[in-house]
Amino acid sequence: MKIKIGFGAVVLPLALFMAGASTSSLLSLLSAVLFHELGHLITILILKKKIRAITLEPFGARIIIEDEISYVHEILIALAGPAASLLLFFLLGDGNAADCSLFFGVINLLPVPTLDGGRALYCTVSYFSGPLSGDLATRICGKIFAFLIWLVSVYLILRYDGGFGLLVFSCFLAVMTARK
Repeated sequence: MKIKIGFGAVVLPLALFMAGASTSSLLSLLSAVLFHELGHLITILILKKKIRAITLEPFGARIIIEDEISYVHEILIALAGPAASLLLFFLLGDGNAADCSLFFGVINLLPVPTLDGGRALYCTVSYFSGPLSGDLATRICGKIFAFLIWLVSVYLILRYDGGFGLLVFSCFLAVMTARK
């Protein structure tokens, strides 16, 4: 198994730290991400699949499996990360780490390409209607969610002078949807 560390996985935490994020906030985010990815890894091992490579990225990891996997197994693997995030939230109960875990788990459930919810949607639709339909459904949902989040961010900016983070996030979702 090959483990790689992507450039963004190093640069993003450094940038957040330099922008004023506290060490405890960075550790909370890191623990939320690691626990989330651990959910994927445990599920892969339970399904007795072989991992070819893991690449650490800014907000998670890309796991490449050697074996061919069914849509059902892929759905289980995709949803295991958000399930682990929600489990950590309930175990911790309160605090910054719990909040990071909840946020990370819920965001990953969005039906957007490259996120776990998008992967689960793609596999579900593909199982019943084929991969072209799965791709189309994921792209459409991704665009809809990116637009809705953009609308909320613009409203928050105009109404309360806040929401810039959501604006950036909606742009990220739009780019991820277009790249898929």
